[in-house]
Amino acid sequence: MKQQTEKKLQANLKAINNDFNTVIFAEIEVKFKLMELEAIRILIDDCERLINEDAGDYADGVDDAMDEFDEDW
Repeated sequence: MKQQTEKKLQANLKAINNDFNTVIFAEIEVKFKLMELEAIRILIDDCERLINEDAGDYADGVDDAMDEFDEDW
């Protein structure tokens, strides 16, 4: 009887340990995914900043060209 109880306790302990490991590893995976998404968000922000800077430079160039065109006429 005592051996059966010990086996059941060992089985329950193993099941609890497996559940605990599952929760811990799932939490770690979620944290890594959040870090990945944050890195992507930062990259997008940097790309948007570069695009806007390039667009501003392009607009300045167009304005300069229009001014030269107006001066010629």
